[in-house]
Amino acid sequence: MKAALLSQFGGPEALIVTTVETPRPGPGEVLVRVEAAGINFTDTAQRAGSLGPMPLPLVMGGEVAGTVEALGADVQGVAKGARVAVPLFAHGRMGGYAEYVLAPAAALVPLPDDLAAADAVALMVQGMTALHLSRRFAMRGKRVFIHAAGGGVGSLLVQLARQQGASEILAGASGAAKLDGLGADVTRIDYGQGGWTDAIKDKVDLIFDSAGGAVTAASLSLLAPGGTLVLYGLPSLSGFAITGAETMGLVMANQTVSGFSIMPEISPAAVAAALADLVALGVRSRLATYRLDDAAKAHADMEARRTRGKVVLLP
Repeated sequence: MKAALLSQFGGPEALIVTTVETPRPGPGEVLVRVEAAGINFTDTAQRAGSLGPMPLPLVMGGEVAGTVEALGADVQGVAKGARVAVPLFAHGRMGGYAEYVLAPAAALVPLPDDLAAADAVALMVQGMTALHLSRRFAMRGKRVFIHAAGGGVGSLLVQLARQQGASEILAGASGAAKLDGLGADVTRIDYGQGGWTDAIKDKVDLIFDSAGGAVTAASLSLLAPGGTLVLYGLPSLSGFAITGAETMGLVMANQTVSGFSIMPEISPAAVAAALADLVALGVRSRLATYRLDDAAKAHADMEARRTRGKVVLLP
């Protein structure tokens, strides 16, 4: 089978598409034909070796959707040909950047007929993140500013904010083209340009920020009294620190800076429940699709912030 193999840590070029042996399912396992595999910022950090040592070579990719191809011994309640989502990350596994992947039978989440494989992949890590953010930080009646709104999490948050009754939704991104067609109330916030905060005429109650650096620093000045700035995702942790004067300003205005990570929320049952809830809500992420042969380009474009939506590999 074809797979994007990582044999040494490095830049996107370290991902080499090659032919490897198709795995065979052992007891309690299934072989899934991959129809879509997700890419996350944690993947790019893993590829670069930033997440610590791990055995090489390896095939990355912790999110998969596809079709059950073969069953191992002792597997019951699973049929060949079934369409499934496979949250490998919830089971400490990888292997999604390939034409086939092994998975524990217990990891499979049945897919409804009207949910495409690429859409299902986008509702795993990004979907869970957006759903938990929307439930932890109430949006009804608030002015909500969503950074990276053209991305996988951001495009879902715009939809969830609308469903939850936000009074106004502001969408920002590092490029005007990423803001087209999002359905937000204000989409002129391009923080790739200087003076981007001028587009925000009134203070906002809630900011979801995964941008980091100078964008996050500028966001503090946009908070209304009693407002909350929520930091999530690896990029939000880079190049940002709160000064003593800013801390005093937060205290005096009863404002909050809060952090969120999806990692403590991850379990097989939680992933299945979140996927079902998101399907019921009818939300869909934007997608940036690449062929498996172009896995290196997908990583490069994602790191350079050239992508719009959830980055997905297709066979």
